[in-house]
Amino acid sequence: MENVYNIVVSIRTLQGMREAGNFYLGTDEDFANSVFDDMQGDITADDDVLIRIDLEKKTEGLLPERLRRICCTLNQYAHNCKIITRDVFKYFTLEQ
Repeated sequence: MENVYNIVVSIRTLQGMREAGNFYLGTDEDFANSVFDDMQGDITADDDVLIRIDLEKKTEGLLPERLRRICCTLNQYAHNCKIITRDVFKYFTLEQ
């Protein structure tokens, strides 16, 4: 079975954390980790976190597994979206 990697973005709402976005990274674990390594944020979370970003691995027939997590500000999230978009574009357009 092949694993699929995604970056999942959640935001704090009045009802708690809610998934707000999902970025497909493909099946290459090294690529997924390299994208996540370039992102800005803090691994220590507190109750005031507004934006949470998880790197998840999905395997067919199993529940998604969270591999890593960071929490970030809105400015860091904007930077992270740029990183994700740039890296995914390069990977799927130029490297495959």
